[in-house]
Amino acid sequence: ARVWIVTGAGLFALTGLAVIGAGVFRGRWAAGDASTDPSVAVLPFENRSPDPEAVYVSDGVANELIVRLTADTLLRVSPRSSVARFRNSTRPLEDIAAELGVMHLVTGSVAYLADSVRLDVELVDVAGHRQQWARQSVVTRGALADAVSALAGGIAGSLLPRSGAGRSGAAAPLTRDSIAYDSYLRGRSGTQRIQVDVADRQRGELPGTEPEPGDDLRLSLDLGVQQTGEEALRMASGGSSQK
Repeated sequence: ARVWIVTGAGLFALTGLAVIGAGVFRGRWAAGDASTDPSVAVLPFENRSPDPEAVYVSDGVANELIVRLTADTLLRVSPRSSVARFRNSTRPLEDIAAELGVMHLVTGSVAYLADSVRLDVELVDVAGHRQQWARQSVVTRGALADAVSALAGGIAGSLLPRSGAGRSGAAAPLTRDSIAYDSYLRGRSGTQRIQVDVADRQRGELPGTEPEPGDDLRLSLDLGVQQTGEEALRMASGGSSQK
């Protein structure tokens, strides 16, 4: 008998999570003073890498920006669950901003090259129909974590120029090791070992290894808020069932 090893990507699923207090803004978008409303949504970044599988890097950069901007309590940031549906969207930015209920949008692209990473990021003041802030840079893979920190600080500083904001976004990166940062975003593939006979017919399975999910997705919903909301739903459900 022979043993074949089949590798698979480290995929994962999130189930059983209830999002409390989420809402969608609909109707005509009302223009206002963007300087007094620091609301922002980071749309999914475009993957311009030669390898289409490198989409985990562009997703990871966008998600890291969401996490870092959310850490600044003066900003109102749309969660990833709200913006994910706008991947590769051709809708006007005004429509997207109206649906998300924000005044600013962050768009961008990432090209993960052989020994460098090209980042193109733009902050758009949707009400004013103008580019409020932008950065284009080419960094080594080892400098990617620092570059993402700098981008978050620049965006926050542009949204709140007089408040000293941006310090949360410019916090120290998780790691400056390019291989470690790539593994942090990518995760680890699992293996499945299949036993076959001489005719390649499957005869059984041998112990394999489980995949490890990457961290290109984080939840911005506070655990305490989640638990309080779930408890309120249980109480409301119990109360209504007794009527």
